[in-house]
Amino acid sequence: MRFLAWCLRTLGVLVLAAGAVLAVGDVARSLASSNVRLLSISETVALTGLNGAAAEQPTADPVFTGGDRGRLVAELGRQPASIVLGLVGIAFIAAGSAPRARRPGEPPRKV
Repeated sequence: MRFLAWCLRTLGVLVLAAGAVLAVGDVARSLASSNVRLLSISETVALTGLNGAAAEQPTADPVFTGGDRGRLVAELGRQPASIVLGLVGIAFIAAGSAPRARRPGEPPRKV
């Protein structure tokens, strides 16, 4: 169990680091162009050279109302990559963290 928690924390740190790198790039690009522009997930995938369903351009309808998988992937591809990677990294770190230690005199927790 400790190994799984260690793997989750390590993966979380790596994903959080990737999000921080993308955030620094977004800040530099925003300062250079004098307007805020965050790199989307689909643009990030296209820059890395991975051509997949996320690299497709989103459909004309800006609101996702359900339906096929391609529209869901296109909608997720529009989200800012640095923010999404940061949140996923924090979630992995939290999932791999140890539970709160028991204080003296506190009754044992029921599992």
